[in-house]
Amino acid sequence: MRSVVLSFALACALFAGPALAEDWQFVTMNKNRLTALDLDALERTSDGVVRVRVVHVNRPGAYVPEGVEAFGHMITTAELDCRANTQRLLTMGTYRPDGSLIRVDPLKLDWQTNSPGSVGELIQAFACGERAPDEYRLINIQELYDVIAEAERSKK
Repeated sequence: MRSVVLSFALACALFAGPALAEDWQFVTMNKNRLTALDLDALERTSDGVVRVRVVHVNRPGAYVPEGVEAFGHMITTAELDCRANTQRLLTMGTYRPDGSLIRVDPLKLDWQTNSPGSVGELIQAFACGERAPDEYRLINIQELYDVIAEAERSKK
């Protein structure tokens, strides 16, 4: 757990965002990963754009594209245009299952429309205020791993 906390602290420093997150909003979990939004890191601009930080924690056996090193979780930063229903990724950091940093990539990709029912649309609903944060909140990435472990145990 210590390595996860240390790598998370490093990620926060690398992303030069607000103080260490303490309020992760669970967004969704599918067969590959669990996704949560850092509510403490939301930055709103006057033109309707919201900068977000999102963590995606892989479930055991999650799909990883060929040629990509297996990772335990990734932290992305993105901008969401609440009025246009679009988003663009700015950075992506990947971490091994033990929490050690693999790499951080600056991206600054083009704006893309959020598809109905997509993870991006769910993230935007929370970030843009269309959906209020709910009771299912977590305080650190280790808790996200614990949620996945519990889901795996309940499948057996």
